[in-house]
Amino acid sequence: MTEPISSGKQLYNLLKQAWDEDEKQHVRNVWVKVLGAVPNDTFDMSNKLNHLFQLFKNVRDDIQEINIGNKEQYLKALNKIESVLMNNSLLGVEWKVIRANIGEETLDLIEACGDLITSQAGGFNEISSEELEELQKQIRNLQDEIRNSEIEKKTKLFLINELRKIEDAILNYQIKGSSGLNKVSTEVTGGIVLNWSQMSQTAKEKGKQIIDLALKVSGIISLCEKLPKLLEGAKEVLALLPSANGK
Repeated sequence: MTEPISSGKQLYNLLKQAWDEDEKQHVRNVWVKVLGAVPNDTFDMSNKLNHLFQLFKNVRDDIQEINIGNKEQYLKALNKIESVLMNNSLLGVEWKVIRANIGEETLDLIEACGDLITSQAGGFNEISSEELEELQKQIRNLQDEIRNSEIEKKTKLFLINELRKIEDAILNYQIKGSSGLNKVSTEVTGGIVLNWSQMSQTAKEKGKQIIDLALKVSGIISLCEKLPKLLEGAKEVLALLPSANGK
């Protein structure tokens, strides 16, 4: 059984993988390996780095939510690393320049931060490549159903966009990890609930399917002790919604 992973652990694992790369490589080449960016594709590189910086934000948010007295040292470590990595002019320099600007002691603080978040806020299970592929198939099928439906255009675009958010988190799972995927699934569920009253009956049926998919994702990655609360909360949310079956 794999060790539970939090946002902090996910970030540390990525940074440690990069840290251990040959320091004579260019920074861009390191990110190609660690983030799965397409070589010589500036747009894809920027997209992958944006997901990495979103992970920094998620870790920062998680730190603020846990009960520790020395949050500032972890936040400073995050800010230090992020400010170095956000300097696009460094993409063409050797990796040793990044290492020198960060320092191993700063990386150690990120590891400790990940451990604290996991111990206090809990972590998530990792998803296998087979499960990710199956989820992608379900998303594509549901997107096709929505495109071919008689749903009003504005609502149709909204529903497809919500599915794309989950799809994007899956495609960038290497960076976002289970914590990022869970966050997106939760946001998608909330977004559909907020727009529920404005949907037609057909749109509600598809909206319910998207919520079911989001809950399925959360169910896969949630630890056993979290699952009952997850399902209980989901039932409460769905009970508040007018039935998608018109009952």
